[in-house]
Amino acid sequence: MAASQHDAQTHPPMRNADDLTLVPARTALLMIEFQREWLAPESKLQALMTDRDAFLHSQQRAAALLALARQRGWNVLHVPFRCRNDYRDLAPTPDTLGLRGAIPSAGTWRDGREDFAPGFEPRADELIVSGRLGASAFAASNLDALLRFHGIDTLLLAGYALHVCVESTLRAAHDLGYRAIVVEDACAASLPPSVRTSWNTSSTISVRVPPWANSKPRPFRKPTQPREHHRSF
Repeated sequence: MAASQHDAQTHPPMRNADDLTLVPARTALLMIEFQREWLAPESKLQALMTDRDAFLHSQQRAAALLALARQRGWNVLHVPFRCRNDYRDLAPTPDTLGLRGAIPSAGTWRDGREDFAPGFEPRADELIVSGRLGASAFAASNLDALLRFHGIDTLLLAGYALHVCVESTLRAAHDLGYRAIVVEDACAASLPPSVRTSWNTSSTISVRVPPWANSKPRPFRKPTQPREHHRSF
């Protein structure tokens, strides 16, 4: 599906992100799960994205958005999902519901697929959110503390999946008093109906990456050797 058709079916015309009145020091771009588990050819979650054109389009626009944020001097915070290879930190049982049960069952977010995808690696001066153990970027993480330490009150959200982690982050951000805005074409959901449901049930502002902004994700290389991630609590 072409980008214009996809936009027309899911949302009325919207503003560009660059048209917003933003104070760079108080604005943060949250890059949610731009990792190999979503974007690499060997990933398991890519198979969920049945609208391939929209998914590829979201990667291209997200790369352009990241470049724009760096150019404009916005804060950039990367929000990965990381857990142990044995999933002990998720403490799953046969009866565990939600992502804590689904992730171990699917065998995702391990064996190097938790690494950042090429072109979306954090720079040395960009923050990486840690401790996250749920769908929302705020779930058990240090995100709220980082934002408040740096005086940030406006959030631009991009990433995967729109109807799970992005929307969960959006709702949590609103509850915590942040001005949260979804950059729609830098996100994707597993099915077009999921996109429509997200916007029909969320009181939100959404914007689009400016059409003139341009950047391309880098090609993937062979994954590195799997490594264990340990988290201190």
